[in-house]
Amino acid sequence: MIPQQRSLAQRRLRFGGWLCVSVMALVGIYYFSHTGRQYWMNSLSVDTLKQEGARNPKDGELNFMLAHRLNQEGRLEEAFAVIQQLTREYPENAQYWLGMARCATDLARPVETVQAYRKALALNPGIAEAHMSLGQIYGEAGLVTDALEHFEQGNKLAPNADVNQEVWLRCLIAKKRYQEAWDKAVSLVKQNPRMAEIYEFVYTAGVPLGKSAEAEEVLYSGIGVVGSYHGSALKSGLARLLIAKQQDAKTLGTAAMLADEAARGQGARADDYAALGQVFSLENDLKGARSAAENGLKMDANDPACLKTLAEVAQRQGKKEEQTRLLARLSQRLEGGPEVVTQRKAVSAVPNDPKAHLALAAALEKEADYGAAAEECHEALKLAKDDATAKQQLEECRLKALEKLAKESAAKNVR
Repeated sequence: MIPQQRSLAQRRLRFGGWLCVSVMALVGIYYFSHTGRQYWMNSLSVDTLKQEGARNPKDGELNFMLAHRLNQEGRLEEAFAVIQQLTREYPENAQYWLGMARCATDLARPVETVQAYRKALALNPGIAEAHMSLGQIYGEAGLVTDALEHFEQGNKLAPNADVNQEVWLRCLIAKKRYQEAWDKAVSLVKQNPRMAEIYEFVYTAGVPLGKSAEAEEVLYSGIGVVGSYHGSALKSGLARLLIAKQQDAKTLGTAAMLADEAARGQGARADDYAALGQVFSLENDLKGARSAAENGLKMDANDPACLKTLAEVAQRQGKKEEQTRLLARLSQRLEGGPEVVTQRKAVSAVPNDPKAHLALAAALEKEADYGAAAEECHEALKLAKDDATAKQQLEECRLKALEKLAKESAAKNVR
């Protein structure tokens, strides 16, 4: 190599080395300054951090930390106010919308929660947490199709993400996707037999699939795991399977024991009392059957299984007027009022007419059955995907369903 070439190569080497060192130094400065700032923010009391946030309202990192710390201390309204302001300052930041959704969730505000998660997903569709959380909220609000869409999208993004399996399964049952519900429920209880709330779906999916024998086997395997005061749905489901198969004295005795434990157990539902009433009725203990059904109706005034059991008891006791009233309530619960019944017949007559589905949706809305109304809007959109009226009506149903959920959540918190 001639001297001039050597000198040029040496200069290039020195420049490259200087550039590499400089970049590393800048990275180091950023890392340590960022880490140092995080340490400084964590070292402050929440109230001092709040003062810093007031002095620096446009400092997103500082105020995001403030919202997080306020939330940790249970100062939920303050946390929500801070994060809400951040979303106004930086509306294109998906992380801030995600934080707002979490704060709204802690405050039991489903409308704001959904709005924030939807904003986050509009900016970043790959947030699995947002999909799974929307699936749960929509499912709890009775918006079954919306819930399943988000559960499935979240599962594609993160198959092992935390998710409310109970709500997911309930949505599958509502859409009569029994095989999927069966496969999921059986898989879950095999992985973790202590998931007492999941056994319900082994029964509700197994029976329509003709898998009563398999369901009975799975439910029996869970009895020893869940204990005496848990697994109410498991025990009432097993009791029903037993009496559906045979009704000798021994079987009825076992079913009565299971149904009684279910009704007395932690997390007992109206449906568990209905199962107990059904067993008592088969044992000709009409007083016990009536008491069980009435106790169930105290938990859910329109539980179909309790209404049906009580109507049968009234018939056997010769109380025709009571039976008529109970059957009318049962019909209202299962089929809806006169207008809903009329519109259902119209849909049956012209199932491919989107207008018929929207008319049924409007009738369901009048009865405050917003989840079912939303499902009819989805049916209309399957037939006419660009129908602006159906899209608007669907959004209205979603909002009303979420507002109804918010009121129910508030009432539970008061109790």
